[in-house]
Amino acid sequence: MKLMICAVMVGGLFLSTTAIAQDQTDMSRAEYRQMDSLDASHKNARQQELKLATDKENLDDLKEEKRERKAAAKDAQHVERDATDAARESRIAYRTEKKAQKMRKQADRQSEKAERARRHADKN
Repeated sequence: MKLMICAVMVGGLFLSTTAIAQDQTDMSRAEYRQMDSLDASHKNARQQELKLATDKENLDDLKEEKRERKAAAKDAQHVERDATDAARESRIAYRTEKKAQKMRKQADRQSEKAERARRHADKN
């Protein structure tokens, strides 16, 4: 009888230990699933942070490039303005010189006429 009670107790103990072990295994599986889920969400969060950082760097690079292009365009406008001013001054100088040459020719003609008139007056 004691043997039978002992056998029943060992069998019951075995069954309860197996059930408890299965519950712990099931629980640990659930914990593994939860940990995997947390790992996946952390991984996604890290990827999003990395993407945001990369996007910010790209945006900063584009802004810097825009500033550089704007500065280059401003320099080009300045150079163009200077070239336009120089061309205008050159045209004005050319016209002024042309007028001066014309005036010198007229003065030479007048002096020649005056010289001829003096000679003619001296002959008379």
